[in-house]
Amino acid sequence: MVELKTEPELGGTINFPTDLYAEGEILELEATPSKNFNFLNWSGDVSESDSSVQISVTSNKKIIANFEKKKHEINLSVNGQGRVINRLIKSGSQQEYAHGSIIEIFAIPSSGWSFVGWTGDID
Repeated sequence: MVELKTEPELGGTINFPTDLYAEGEILELEATPSKNFNFLNWSGDVSESDSSVQISVTSNKKIIANFEKKKHEINLSVNGQGRVINRLIKSGSQQEYAHGSIIEIFAIPSSGWSFVGWTGDID
């Protein structure tokens, strides 16, 4: 028996050619990430980083395709005197944000300066 699982469950799919196979048969599996995910690696009874893997069915196998959310970096800079503070609202870390993260960004001008506006990839 070959037990297949994706982690997280919605991270992607495993292309499994058949439910019928003979002992000793070599099966080719391919992990395909869902939108906004990347394939990370295989774990369980297979330890590989390539999204396609061949396994020999010589015993029961538990195989997990691991995926991770795509990450996006945000670079903040200041023209003039002041600072920018960013605060994570949902998911991710302080410099790289998982796809779909929501952040708040505050412009704090120094004394005698005024905030004029944002430029760059703002949407």
